[in-house]
Amino acid sequence: VLLRAKTVFMSRETSHFYFVTFVYGLVFALSEVVLMIAMEKDFHATKTLQGLAITASTVIEIPVFYYSDTLLKSYSVSKMLAIAHAAMMFRLLGYTLVPLSAPWILVVIQLCHGLCFSLMWVAAVSYASKHAPRGMEATAQTLLSNVWVLGNGLGAVAWTAMYDYVGSFRVVFLGGVFVLVLLMAWSHSCAEIDRISSKKDDDDDEEGGELLAA
Repeated sequence: VLLRAKTVFMSRETSHFYFVTFVYGLVFALSEVVLMIAMEKDFHATKTLQGLAITASTVIEIPVFYYSDTLLKSYSVSKMLAIAHAAMMFRLLGYTLVPLSAPWILVVIQLCHGLCFSLMWVAAVSYASKHAPRGMEATAQTLLSNVWVLGNGLGAVAWTAMYDYVGSFRVVFLGGVFVLVLLMAWSHSCAEIDRISSKKDDDDDEEGGELLAA
């Protein structure tokens, strides 16, 4: 069982998945930590407005999780993750465009949380469960949660340090967009390499079958 678990969890595809989850968790800390700091220091938002921003991001999760089964039947895991990453990019870009005199706009942007987090988490949990060795589904979920928390925690430290250094929340959010662009480009490249490799293997199998038949 342990040997099989090592084979599954350390496979190219699964390692890619957990790496993407880690990096996304790192970037996601921007919307959970740096945003609240920026609302306090830069936007001078009231505690009520800050609370509304958190409430908006939480409430919007409910319909996504409620219809999670329908979403999984309608979309592939890779497509759901791509949508979440793209939505997060627009979310971070949206933060940078908000005037300091209108912090209430941040509350509206927080409604993207349903796509950015909930959609991603539904896809990630489904993937981790389906690709776990039989009897180790709970272990896979624990690994997923720990990878996410690790990325999120390191992201909080890194982004707040960058915020203190550059003194501009807009630059920090743009840094998150840049990381997401690189992540999506890398993921696309890996998918293309896997597709080409899989096609080559299929062609080799067909050629071998023809030789045996001859």
